[in-house]
Amino acid sequence: FEAAFGLKGMPRPDINTINGSRVFFSHVDGDGIMNASQIDQTSNAGKILYEEILKKYSDLPITVSLITGYFDLPEYHTDQIKELYKNIFSLNNIEPASHGYAHPLIWKKGTVALDIPHYQYSADKEINGSVSRLNDLLKELGVQKTVSLFQWTGNCLPGLDAIQIIKNSRLLNINGGDSRFDVRHDGYSWVAPLGILKEGVHQIYTAASNENVFTNLWQGPYYGFKDVIQTYENTERPLRVKPLNIYYHFYSAEKMAALTVLKEVYDYARKTDIVPLFTSQYVQMAEDFYDVKIDKKAEGVFVVSENGTVKTIRFDNEKRVVDVIHSKGVLGFKTMNDSLYVYLSEGSEHEVVLSATASAHVFVNHASFMIENFKANNKKITFFKEGWYRENLKLAGLLADKNYVVSEDHQSWTVKSDQRGTLNIDFKKIENGGAATPVEITLESL
Repeated sequence: FEAAFGLKGMPRPDINTINGSRVFFSHVDGDGIMNASQIDQTSNAGKILYEEILKKYSDLPITVSLITGYFDLPEYHTDQIKELYKNIFSLNNIEPASHGYAHPLIWKKGTVALDIPHYQYSADKEINGSVSRLNDLLKELGVQKTVSLFQWTGNCLPGLDAIQIIKNSRLLNINGGDSRFDVRHDGYSWVAPLGILKEGVHQIYTAASNENVFTNLWQGPYYGFKDVIQTYENTERPLRVKPLNIYYHFYSAEKMAALTVLKEVYDYARKTDIVPLFTSQYVQMAEDFYDVKIDKKAEGVFVVSENGTVKTIRFDNEKRVVDVIHSKGVLGFKTMNDSLYVYLSEGSEHEVVLSATASAHVFVNHASFMIENFKANNKKITFFKEGWYRENLKLAGLLADKNYVVSEDHQSWTVKSDQRGTLNIDFKKIENGGAATPVEITLESL
């Protein structure tokens, strides 16, 4: 395609990477929340998932969806279940999303999974109705969050009526795609695209398959979801083509084997180099991907505009680096997997200037968190950071073999740059969904 369209040397927008780290997001479909769990023989799967995953991995953002038709079934309209909902959505790391009203199985036929007396399928009820009901519930529970994301149900093949509702409601949407790249599905042909365009609406696909696929539609083996790690690894190397997406259902908390494997998958993600996002953040970035404009201004000079939340562009097979001094709106860069990743700062227009050698100016080589308002010279750097779980930063272009004082949240410590003027910092305060933290890094002699 590069040769056919004459795009050799042109960069690509990249939504799999932020500041050099792989994008991570995780989302839960609402299926099975009320199912009896075999783990303690007394709790439903929702309570087990809350206790064993959502709380224990509170340093990772997770988007949790509900099927709101349960609210209209008397047996599920209890104080105990309301308490479960409140416990889940009160967690700082949990983002609410809708998974329909009666969970359509085949959207174009209107068949649904949840048997609700006197209910006939309505695309508007499934989408707008479910979002409205969930927002009402959150308000009733005193949880100050709102729903912006709809997670497709069933076959994830919505008709034009449903697509039009998403468009008119300006809701974000995800699901479908079912990407796999493992021993049984050994090739990029099994990796789905970013999404599909339907009547002017982008249906955004997941970045990996869920546990239902790996367990033969929940017939077993219930430890099958462990194989998703192969997809994560194969879509990371030799080229990062997908973010790391942990996607599953509440019913994973029914079986000990499934729950154990789910923990292993989260633990695997924690050991990798990730920048965690809520699912809505990833979906918004995917939407913005389609609007990015890249123009070649001159040899080695590229103008990036209308990029929205897309913060990275990638040059494949590029031996040059970025001239940070003459570039505009660029945080930094890094070469990995034979590709040059360029990180963009805030603003609507950026100019990337390539050079055979790096300029003598401070830049971000790597960060595992979001960065805003970055200002730097080789004696002082200030910015705001916002991240999860573990926050590390690698700056380049500083003075060599010098002590720098790192200050954040009323605490300071000293870090020494190496012989190449590189500074590696492990931050002590992690926001984990809280407000952004101001950071100041200064040359010790100042």
